[in-house]
Amino acid sequence: MRKIVVIFLFLLSVQGYSQIKIGLNFKPEISFANSNTYWTNCSFGLATNFIIYDWLSINAGIGYQAKNYDLKNMPYTTDKGPMTNYLLHTLPIYLMPKVNILKLGKNLQFYGIIGATMNTSIYEKATYAEESSPTETSTKICFYNLLVNTGLGLEYNISKFSIFVEPAFNTTVAKNSNYYQPYNNTVSLSIGCLYNFKK
Repeated sequence: MRKIVVIFLFLLSVQGYSQIKIGLNFKPEISFANSNTYWTNCSFGLATNFIIYDWLSINAGIGYQAKNYDLKNMPYTTDKGPMTNYLLHTLPIYLMPKVNILKLGKNLQFYGIIGATMNTSIYEKATYAEESSPTETSTKICFYNLLVNTGLGLEYNISKFSIFVEPAFNTTVAKNSNYYQPYNNTVSLSIGCLYNFKK
């Protein structure tokens, strides 16, 4: 968390900085291990956009996500036997440069994004098929995984407010092997609104 605060303060000190946008976002996503194995879930949280130049800004934010996997028909096993359910709560923290590509009319902006998202586990629960195997829970705060994100976006400005939509592809580049990780790739759609605080 301290690193995120430091990054925010650094962005605010950039000489080219002129505006900051703050708001909320909602992100449904599909995570998949292969074409036959996939899960759907969503996250929501705080979104910010630091405008550095007309063509360049930085998207940053923090959210909350609950992943619930029904594994009754899955072949995956652990040292304690087949799992039937796995629940994980994480705090995703992301940082993404945003490059404006094309202005479509007076209020509509088309752009590209690339960056990274770090997920921190705050709660874990595993349920096993064998009755003799107890359900395990953990509330230890720990690194879960790191993803690289690439995508495109559209932002529509209405006075000091703006609405954005960002489809993206996300792939895991680092993960904590102590946690169950059923997939490495995610397709997401971030939807949100921002309020523009002018300097």
